[in-house]
Amino acid sequence: MMDGHGPVDMDDRWFIYYEGGWLHFHRSWTGAHIFALGLDGCSAGVRVIDGWVSREPDQYRSPGIEQDREMVVRLIPSHFGK
Repeated sequence: MMDGHGPVDMDDRWFIYYEGGWLHFHRSWTGAHIFALGLDGCSAGVRVIDGWVSREPDQYRSPGIEQDREMVVRLIPSHFGK
């Protein structure tokens, strides 16, 4: 995850990078910053200690915090493996 993820083709919707303790998720076509996770190293690997979701309606129409959480939980394994 710390190496990030760049879009590999036109169907890849996410540009993901790690910087300053945060894993950032941007939409690949628009560059809009949609999600960020604050990460902290621990003995088991990495844990999420904070989170951020864009509430800018022109960039992201959030269906709700639970759905936002589910989206991020799906994005991580789909872009970085299990």
